[in-house]
Amino acid sequence: MEVTGNLKFDIRLPPSLLEQGDSIRTAWGTDRLVFLAGSTHEGDEGPVLDAFSGILPSFPQALLVLVPRHPERFSRAAQKARGRGLNVSMRSQGASCPRSTQCFVIDAMGELLRYYAACDVAFVGGSFDPIGGHNLLEPAALCKPVLTGPHTFNFAEISQQLIEDEAAMKVNTAQELETALRRLFSEPELRDRMGRAGLNRVQSGQGALERTLDLVGNVLTRATG
Repeated sequence: MEVTGNLKFDIRLPPSLLEQGDSIRTAWGTDRLVFLAGSTHEGDEGPVLDAFSGILPSFPQALLVLVPRHPERFSRAAQKARGRGLNVSMRSQGASCPRSTQCFVIDAMGELLRYYAACDVAFVGGSFDPIGGHNLLEPAALCKPVLTGPHTFNFAEISQQLIEDEAAMKVNTAQELETALRRLFSEPELRDRMGRAGLNRVQSGQGALERTLDLVGNVLTRATG
């Protein structure tokens, strides 16, 4: 038996992804701070909306990009945001959003990565309820500071590594999320430092796929040799 590493680190980003992110960000306004909550479930959206609403008086031009995990929840997520008094636009109405938009709901599938590329701070959902969380390596690979809720058992080792590297922060409540978001919005140096730490962790963990294929190749060569 031989351990080759974690295949999840061998994430391959499309070459045009950063360019797509820059284009989206230009359309939103480069002077706006953008908080993206990705792969959210029902239990994530209340704390996310509470935290974002809490920082809006200090950052009135900020934009929340909300990306629900499941299509059947797109409309429900938008309704929840409107219920908090936010001005909401939907991705299905256009790839960009009006300047007056405070919450942009991505009601489409397969576009999360390019929106991660356009944000300043990323929250990874499935982590406020005991669902176990989703992939923190995607925003980390895009050099974004990562926030997550308390339940990350689906990615326990990865989340612990990112937290130890100070590339990610784990928050337990909406108030803790607001405090972390406020700090990150206020400190661009911290955002940059966390983003670089995350990218370094992703890069240092890569190679498992190549090592696995080499081992398989050696076994097949011996078997047929």
